[in-house]
Amino acid sequence: MQCQQPPESIRIAVSFGAFTATLTHLLAKQRAEEPGTAICLTETLFSEQVSGVKDGRYDLGFAVAPPAEAGLQNELLWHDEIAVAVPALSPLLEFAEITLEKAVQYPLVLWSADHCEPLSHQVMELLNSATSKLNVVDHAKSFELMAVLVAAGYGIGFAAKSRINAARKLGVVMRPLADVPDSLCTYLLRSHNAPSSPHVERLIARARNVDQALSVE
Repeated sequence: MQCQQPPESIRIAVSFGAFTATLTHLLAKQRAEEPGTAICLTETLFSEQVSGVKDGRYDLGFAVAPPAEAGLQNELLWHDEIAVAVPALSPLLEFAEITLEKAVQYPLVLWSADHCEPLSHQVMELLNSATSKLNVVDHAKSFELMAVLVAAGYGIGFAAKSRINAARKLGVVMRPLADVPDSLCTYLLRSHNAPSSPHVERLIARARNVDQALSVE
């Protein structure tokens, strides 16, 4: 989202995997309660997000992993789980939950390591614990491409449980992993040297509370 950055504005960088319904809910709440503060939202690679927040080009960042950067503070905001995205007619749907060993017997649509960090790394760490050899048929650069390939029957994928549930109309069905669930968390990134800003602090306060509001709906 491009804006002219008026005096009261918040520059936010979002990396792959962090565009969620909870973030949408936060931004809608922010717009309703504080319409005079402009939100300048930028989609970035994780590495660009980290450097941009650190050097002050962005006020805040939302990511699904904490960066290993001494100059950044990170705060865990919201929880989700990595789940399996399955075609609507897949035989895997006979299972209420899918074990990792069962899942990796099928062709896999994974995430591009160049474009989808840090989610691609977390999914690969999960899959590396399986004993079977992986049959990777494609690497998607977007959730939409992964969903289309899965719905068309080319393979199964791994993504946030809430994101897969929201894609049901595309012909994709969510199944939880039967093993110990792999948590997928959203972190708020901020520079240790960031100047104090009342409108930024108010958005952070809303972010801390928005997940609780969603959980009771």
